[in-house]
Amino acid sequence: MLLFLSHSGADTAAARDLKARILAAPEARAAQLDVWLDVDRGLEAGGPAWQRQIEDALEQATAFCVYVGSRGVTNWVEREVRVGLSRATGDGAIPFVPALAPGVASRALPPFARQHQAVRDPLGDDQALADLVRAALGRADAPVLVEEPFVGLRAMEESDAHLFFGRRDETDALATKLRAHPIVAVVADSGAGKSSLVRAGLAPAFRGGLLEPADRPQRPGALRHVVVMRPGGDPTEGLRRGVTEAAGAMGLAPDAQAGLRKRIDLGHPPETAYALRCDLPPELTDTLLIVDQLEELVTQTPAAEAQRFIALLMALVDPGAQRRVRIALTVRADYFNLLSAHPALFARLTADGGAAQLRLKVVGAKGLEKLVRKPLRMAGHGDAGEQAALATAIQRDVSDRPGDLALVQMALAASWRRAQVDRIGLTAAYAEVGGVLGALAHEAERVRTEALDAGEQALLFPLLIRLIRLGDAGGATRRPVALADLDEARRALAQKLASEASGRLLAVGEAAVEIAHEALIRQWPWLQRAIAEAGPDLRALARLADAAAAWREGGRAARLLPNTADRTAFEALRSRR
Repeated sequence: MLLFLSHSGADTAAARDLKARILAAPEARAAQLDVWLDVDRGLEAGGPAWQRQIEDALEQATAFCVYVGSRGVTNWVEREVRVGLSRATGDGAIPFVPALAPGVASRALPPFARQHQAVRDPLGDDQALADLVRAALGRADAPVLVEEPFVGLRAMEESDAHLFFGRRDETDALATKLRAHPIVAVVADSGAGKSSLVRAGLAPAFRGGLLEPADRPQRPGALRHVVVMRPGGDPTEGLRRGVTEAAGAMGLAPDAQAGLRKRIDLGHPPETAYALRCDLPPELTDTLLIVDQLEELVTQTPAAEAQRFIALLMALVDPGAQRRVRIALTVRADYFNLLSAHPALFARLTADGGAAQLRLKVVGAKGLEKLVRKPLRMAGHGDAGEQAALATAIQRDVSDRPGDLALVQMALAASWRRAQVDRIGLTAAYAEVGGVLGALAHEAERVRTEALDAGEQALLFPLLIRLIRLGDAGGATRRPVALADLDEARRALAQKLASEASGRLLAVGEAAVEIAHEALIRQWPWLQRAIAEAGPDLRALARLADAAAAWREGGRAARLLPNTADRTAFEALRSRR
């Protein structure tokens, strides 16, 4: 029996100590358990022989343990862990055991570690060491790792990385482009999985060193930091929220988070870069800034503010500044050419035939099978035949449009819930919810007609109309709305529609609500009909929202108030809606 012990360079001494204690345990000696530790093999780190031996040991391992030290939460070894996770969820699954150093908070762990039963302080707690040995020997009960294996409409976050399957090649391709270009755009149709790729695929892979060459050892003490943001109507506030979330995940105190927020200024790139890095040491820290849904610069952000934000991005990746920042953008394909309004950025992204773009395509057959089967295994579903039948049915129903990926996820989530509630097989549940093409509309209509009472049904479209913008290019898009701008009844309905029982049709955050995915706008016949009937009102509402934003940003000046004709139109809109 062989336990592969993974660790970051900063935790080498602790890993050696842990290996010695495991080998000294009577139960381990009786089972002839060996521990594979790279630093004890006499190899030059990063050399070809080193890489080959790691691959061979991972193939032979009967258990996998990753030691997560106080620095390891930002610097774990992605390549090793990727193989360990694959072996832990595939056929003939092996135990996967995170071992946590003292003081490592669970909420700060990489996503993969949160889903497996960890042992705490095996170097200082004999019972924790015994638990680790028993798990490595396969003598602990295999837990159900997740209750909900599919996320439905919403985009995956980094915390969902354990459920992110089927896009390994695309993650590697994106990492390759980011090695060559400091700013890269993922471009695809709505629903293709752009946000999930950068958040649940790229972000954890970046932390694990995927952007570093495979034949080069990790830099001692290296730190990898990730900030995720959306521009919305105010990119400055979006960046502040992203930095606050990153600082919170690091465990920084609220006053420290507030200090970082105050230092973010689009007109001052050097100080903003330090705040973006959350004051981690610049000589050791690589930062990945993910700007998700960049098309919001076109649909929601005032032009002058959009220009200032793009200027900041260009300054952050200026090679002369040596800020060690990489930027991954996501943008809808139908809005990409509108970025030509920002020449510096557009020139970077279109140079050399678009070398700094990743055009995301449909998930291949093998990726789709992993996307179906691996999360099911993590949820304790062990019927391989039924998993294969479900994957085959989805492959049969899905089209060659990349945007169908959102529909696949919705169909899987709806099928899983139906199977659990009705205690039927997954393939029967898949048929009942309407398959890939019908699941989203079926679920949305079920919620409208069965989950909402008469009063809520009457409020449904008046709420949704606030969350949709009809664009001049690209059709309808979602529009986030501040919860404070909704009355109590609409806020309560939004919360209900964001619940699991209501299919998570909306996404509600601390301060805003929005439609979970634009596929809902396209695929729900009732909503499509209502939008067609209310098209003029939707456009009037967009004008009103833009006018209100301009008035607030202009210091509530009287000259920015609507003219008489606009006020008459807005009053008529209020009376109708």
